[in-house]
Amino acid sequence: MQNVTALSQPSHLRPLRPGPTLPSTADLEELRDGHFQHVISTSRASKRAASELHAAHLDELAPRPDPGSKSAQLEKKREKAFSNRQFAAARESGGMAEVSGAVLGLDDGNAELTALKRRQAMRDERSKERRTERDAEVEEKIRKAKTKEDGVMKGLMAMAKERFG
Repeated sequence: MQNVTALSQPSHLRPLRPGPTLPSTADLEELRDGHFQHVISTSRASKRAASELHAAHLDELAPRPDPGSKSAQLEKKREKAFSNRQFAAARESGGMAEVSGAVLGLDDGNAELTALKRRQAMRDERSKERRTERDAEVEEKIRKAKTKEDGVMKGLMAMAKERFG
């Protein structure tokens, strides 16, 4: 009797059976998250190691002065002066390229406006043609209905004359 009650229970309430089972969605999500965390941490570590190696290699090629020392401050000052000289030279030589008014949006825009008006006029004309065709079809249907109604009325009048004189 105990086996019958155990089998009649829903599967999530039955005792676990020994042996392999399929992983649940929670197990799969945990496995996936763990794998992604591992990949991210290894890629970060490898990037950090490569960056440190590159910085060490640059220091071997061109050693930097100690930060805050007089030589570091002088080097920074020289770099800034060089940058300022380059900027001034570019400004004096007219390094700015000429830009047309159309690019800056300063032209009057007549070409675009006329094209827009032309497209609108064509659209209106097509709409008017469709409307007149539709109106003609409606008028034709109304005319047919009136002629049919007139025929019916003539028949009814003829019947009324026959019966009532």
